[in-house]
Order: sequence, then C-alpha cells, then structure tokens
Amino acid sequence: MEKEHIVAEIRRTAAANGGKALGKGRFAAETGIREPDWRGRCWARWSDALGEAGFGPNEFQTATPEDPEEPLRRQEAANDENSLRPNGGHLRRGKGAGQEDPEQRRVLAAVEEVDHIDADEHTFPA
Repeated sequence: MEKEHIVAEIRRTAAANGGKALGKGRFAAETGIREPDWRGRCWARWSDALGEAGFGPNEFQTATPEDPEEPLRRQEAANDENSLRPNGGHLRRGKGAGQEDPEQRRVLAAVEEVDHIDADEHTFPA
C-alpha cells in the first residue's frame, strides 16, 4: 500500500466527515486500510499519518460527563419516580443506559454495595 494512496483516503474520509479526520479504527472500517498496512511501513503513529495529510492529531474523547452532578441527579430522579432508594438497575434504566461514565460506575458500585448490607444486622450512628 502506497503512502500517497493512504494520505488521499485520509483526506477523502475527512471531507466526508465534515473536515475532521477519522480515528484509525473507523478509518480502517470505512476504507479497508488496516493499521498493519501503514504502521511501521509508512508511519510510526496515526497522528504522523494525519499530520502528513494536513490534519492535527485527534483529541481523545473523555468519559467524564460535562456535568459531574448528572449521575447523582439521575439517582435522585429514580428515587422520586419509584418512591424507593434506587438500586443499580434503576440508574441503568434511565437516560444513557449502557453508556455509563466512570463517575456513574462509582455511584453504581456504591449503591450496589449498600444493597448487600442487611440493615437489621447493623447499627448506624445517630
């Protein structure tokens, strides 16, 4: 596979993507040009290939929600909706189910840990 062909495909797919270069996984899926076709032969890193095609390196997507309070609001909404203290299933069922961010996973883990405590066997400080 020639460098010029790969650079042309990077530019073509970026144009079809609103001017933003694709990541290497999506690029491979759309063009059939896999990482072994270019890595170590033409470039060491995908960002080098993007640079040669005239694009800056892609930014990593963050898993943190823009509003860090969102997981807690979802928990509170589930509590109000069900008139219960929600468990992990209530939270997962809400908006964005299946797309949990790290903070939501932390909240879910804490809720599920509390679900395993038998309140009759423990005393709580007043």
